[in-house]
Amino acid sequence: MRIIQTVKQLKEWQLTQQDSGKTWALLPFLNGLPHESNALLHGARIRCDLVLTVLDGNSENNRTALSSLSDSDCDAVLLLDAELNRPCGDGLSLQFAEPYPELVRTPHYQRLGLQLLRLFSLLRPQMAIFSLHDLPQYWLANRINEECFLPVNITAAAPIPTPTNDVREQLLHTVLQRCAQAIGAGQDVTDTLQRGRQILESRGYSIRYFDCYDIFTLIHTAKAGADAILWAQFDNNIQSSHSVRLGT
Repeated sequence: MRIIQTVKQLKEWQLTQQDSGKTWALLPFLNGLPHESNALLHGARIRCDLVLTVLDGNSENNRTALSSLSDSDCDAVLLLDAELNRPCGDGLSLQFAEPYPELVRTPHYQRLGLQLLRLFSLLRPQMAIFSLHDLPQYWLANRINEECFLPVNITAAAPIPTPTNDVREQLLHTVLQRCAQAIGAGQDVTDTLQRGRQILESRGYSIRYFDCYDIFTLIHTAKAGADAILWAQFDNNIQSSHSVRLGT
């Protein structure tokens, strides 16, 4: 497993892969979704010959994430530190105003979107795999790819998170699953989600998002179609996000 920390190392790795003729997938910001990393890595491995994982955190978080990876998980790890955090210079910018959905009009997703634009522009991966548990990130990747005419195959995954001892994580996941089951059985979407939110709030948890969204527009929907997804998040903690795709 190769560790990439400079633009020079990254370009050398890219040239090697181009000459090999192998397919490769980009797995961005893996340390932001620790409970799903194993499932995402497996999904990337079965889709492509090679996997490049991106870690975007401080040194301590990156060391923790690196210690859990092995050669069987991925072929290279890109660390977005001081040099690689701005690989295309300062000329790129994104402004998430109207008509961008409310979910992505935050400082967090503005920064993340700019990082995605830089990564896609520099790397030009054949495939990039995102977790639907961070629904706004997946939507942003698609939007950036379309607007910049980039040839990246954006793939969504909704892996079952690795079991955790965190009680509130377990509760959020369970409530969301039960809401999806109730909606699948024909119950009203709005009423079902209201009951789910009440269960969480009655336990003393603060909910930032708990709703049904159209996966392509990121707008609220009360229709349980194939394009609908339930997405929930505690407060503004990205690592406490869960999703369940409806109509599948």
